[in-house]
Amino acid sequence: MKKLQGIPLASGLAMGKCSLIDNFIQNISAEKIDADDIDEQLEKFEQGIKKSLKELKSLQSLVDNNSEQHEIIQSHQEILKDKELKDNIRNIIKDELYSVELAIHTYFENFLKSLSNVDDEYLSLRKADFWDIRNNLIKNIQDEKGMNIKIEPETIAVVEALPPSLAMNMFNADLLGLVVEHGSKNSHSAILAKSIGIPVIYDVKNATREVAQSTKAIIDGQKGTLILEPNEKQKENYTEQKKQRNKQIERYKSLAKSEAITKDNKKITVMANIELAEETNKFEVKYSDGVGLFRTEFLYFLENKFPSVEKQAEIYKRIIDNLDKNKPIFIRVFDIGGDKLKEEFGLQNEENPNLGRRGIRFLLEYRDIFKDQLKGILTASNYGNIKIMLPMISRCEEVFQSREILELAKNELDQEGTNYDKNIDLGILIEVPSAALVADKMAKICDFFSIGTNDLTQYVLAADRNNERFGEDYTYFHRGIILLIKNTIDAARANNIPVSICGEMGSDPIAIPLLLGMGMNMVSINTDQLLPIKKIIKKYSVEEQKQHLKKVMENIDIDIKEYYREQLKQNK
Repeated sequence: MKKLQGIPLASGLAMGKCSLIDNFIQNISAEKIDADDIDEQLEKFEQGIKKSLKELKSLQSLVDNNSEQHEIIQSHQEILKDKELKDNIRNIIKDELYSVELAIHTYFENFLKSLSNVDDEYLSLRKADFWDIRNNLIKNIQDEKGMNIKIEPETIAVVEALPPSLAMNMFNADLLGLVVEHGSKNSHSAILAKSIGIPVIYDVKNATREVAQSTKAIIDGQKGTLILEPNEKQKENYTEQKKQRNKQIERYKSLAKSEAITKDNKKITVMANIELAEETNKFEVKYSDGVGLFRTEFLYFLENKFPSVEKQAEIYKRIIDNLDKNKPIFIRVFDIGGDKLKEEFGLQNEENPNLGRRGIRFLLEYRDIFKDQLKGILTASNYGNIKIMLPMISRCEEVFQSREILELAKNELDQEGTNYDKNIDLGILIEVPSAALVADKMAKICDFFSIGTNDLTQYVLAADRNNERFGEDYTYFHRGIILLIKNTIDAARANNIPVSICGEMGSDPIAIPLLLGMGMNMVSINTDQLLPIKKIIKKYSVEEQKQHLKKVMENIDIDIKEYYREQLKQNK
């Protein structure tokens, strides 16, 4: 028996055989290159650096500016741009006549060995990041050769490193668990691994050397441990723990399957915000009332290009297949610009990117990209209840123009003989103040509203939501924000169209009674908050909350956030 310790990434408990997956980096030849090949190898190195930086910039644009992930990705970029690193690798190619892959491998191997001798906890923790950088760089240089990896089902997979391509292959591999020897828990691969739905542990030292093929093991994703060749007592403990956790999961599933009914018997629709189709494998999402927001920008990142019509349709259909029939799926079309993928399209020089060519403005400029996405959505709509959501709408004219492009997409599909939902719903995100102010007009030309409280708050308050200095100044508990949200809800009701909240406000337990008081009966929230928010909704009465709303709006001396925070405490 031996216990290996790693960093917990995704919880869960499983016992079974281990399967060692060959390193995704193809065998690196130790043969020296000819002097005539030096320039070619140097050029491959430059292209590998460019591709790796492009991937990181794309990923960075999809995470919160103040998050730990953002900082980690920024540091990866700085390392790849480091002059000393690049000069050393170039010199190894020229002086040792090594191929670019061997030169990179040699440089990082020596560098990581030197870190092992340094008594510095921070540098020791950073080793996982350097492994990620090395592996992704070599992977990008070898990319054109392709990979053919065999994943054995019903096993605990053990890998030295996890590139995004391998992580994607694991979603349908029926694995029991995943152990990664080297890698950062903040990498894009880790983001994917969290969504597989199995226990995952990261940064397990010497895992590929300690674990033999078919070794029996117990993986605990909550504690971050892998027990090799467990003894009888450990197996008994596992059986008991598994039984207890299964009971807990059944309780969670029971809550997930239940409807969110308020104390005064009002049904609240609770949907999920997702970035990957695979997130619908989670029971919390599967048993929710649907997908209220599918952020499609991640589709670009996975391939570093906009997917084809066919590829998009396949991904959207996967979501449909994972949910019960007729549950709604609101697909937000590519929200490019602002802090998302701006350098890929020459938007980085805009002085105010969040007020520039982003969202619908970008799509109306790059109409072929927009039309292809609409064709992908339409194609999938033949199989389920899909709806089209337009981001950053500020004027009615943008809705009219979008509908014209939608008609072009329909006409092309008609000519191709492709079936689709002829009456597909098209609605908008209310996140620009001008749209909220004319919500009564917008409601006449839209099939639904979804209120994006994150951007709406920053635009109304002129407070950058990614600027830590604003602190409490950036808050959706401001009376001005509440009035705009209430105005939008009332306009939707008056015109008989659905309205939901899909920003962070809907995932905030303190804000739930406030939203109920405003008449909100649909929320779309982060997957980790689906069950807690459902429990909270059941503790409140809508009619009572209408009175509370009236009270806080009339009494300007009341701190609204503190008022509702106190309510939450009393209802625990």
